Amino acid sequence: MEWMLRFLELARDAVVGTVTQLVAWVQGLAAAGAFDPRSWHPAVWLGLALVLLVGLALAWRRRHAAPRDLPEMLVSHGEIALVSAPDEADADGYGLAAPPRAQHRLELTLSNLNAYPVQLLELAVRTRGLRMPVVAEAGSVVAPNGAVDVVAELFDLPGDAGVVELYLYSSRGRRRTYRLSAPLEWEPWAQRYRVRGLALKVAPVKVLASQERRRRERRSFRSAKRRERQRELAEAAWRRAEDLSRQVRERRAQASEQRRAAAERPAPAAYRATEPDAYPAPARGAPGEAPRAGRSAPSGVHAVETVYSGAAAPGADVRWSGATTVAEPAARDEARHDVRHDARHEARHPEEAVAAPFGAPPRPAAGEREAGHEPNPEPSPEPPDEQRPRRRLEFPDEF
Repeated sequence: MEWMLRFLELARDAVVGTVTQLVAWVQGLAAAGAFDPRSWHPAVWLGLALVLLVGLALAWRRRHAAPRDLPEMLVSHGEIALVSAPDEADADGYGLAAPPRAQHRLELTLSNLNAYPVQLLELAVRTRGLRMPVVAEAGSVVAPNGAVDVVAELFDLPGDAGVVELYLYSSRGRRRTYRLSAPLEWEPWAQRYRVRGLALKVAPVKVLASQERRRRERRSFRSAKRRERQRELAEAAWRRAEDLSRQVRERRAQASEQRRAAAERPAPAAYRATEPDAYPAPARGAPGEAPRAGRSAPSGVHAVETVYSGAAAPGADVRWSGATTVAEPAARDEARHDVRHDARHEARHPEEAVAAPFGAPPRPAAGEREAGHEPNPEPSPEPPDEQRPRRRLEFPDEF
């Protein structure tokens, strides 16, 4: 690696030194007046004149010697006659142009005026009514200073003018492939194309007519396939859109039928009452029972779900055990009023709150005492202080 870097450094130094010396030499000549034409010697002027004359001679020779590299060919007795025409063609001379979709026959004589043979590869005919040339293969070898007759069957040559092209191969010259073209003229009185043999042109080419036609056909085929694919995609997209639209319409119709059926169906018995009094108040359980959830009323009715443990009558031993779920502000206020009333009752009668856990019957109301429902006058034994439970008040979360 080091020796390679060393080589590159030496090469760079050599190039820089050469350029520096060359610039110094040119500057020295300019300082001495060597680039001033007034100081030049007559011999310098003579040398420049000779170089100019030689360049002009070479250019003239190259320009006039170029046609000599092309082969000398000649077409004679050339015509494209109409063999058969379709029934719908105009019988009166077919107008001023050849009819379309007609059968033609090409006949011509190709002469080789060179001292070397020439190979005929193919021929093509172009007319004004055609988009692509009509190509016919040929495999004749034209001998030096010889001639061959070319015959070909052609189809569909509409138009009134055109050109016939013969593609040749030669082993001489810088170019190997050439095109010999001759103009065509339609003669309606003779029902043929005539080849103008004195207006021939020879030019080197790189592509044959068959290759050009093949490229155009491939391009047309791809374009047709692309259009067909686009049409299929468009049709598929349209069908998909129609399917989606039909599904949307069906779903809308089904939803409408379901809504109509739901509107016509009678309401359940539990929701037929419209007054708030039709829904019973939450039940109150006995002491020691598990909380019971009340039934919630439908929307629009003020209701509160409350669970009580104990009797609700005035003067009874009341204990709160459970939860209160308030659904509306009016029910919440009523529940708070009940809680405050029960707390005041327990403060006035503490013996009932203490006796309730031991199974003592609750104190009857004043009306019940007057009716002869006095409880047993014998008092229950008092439990010891260590067994007596502490007084505890349980309030709901919403208190």
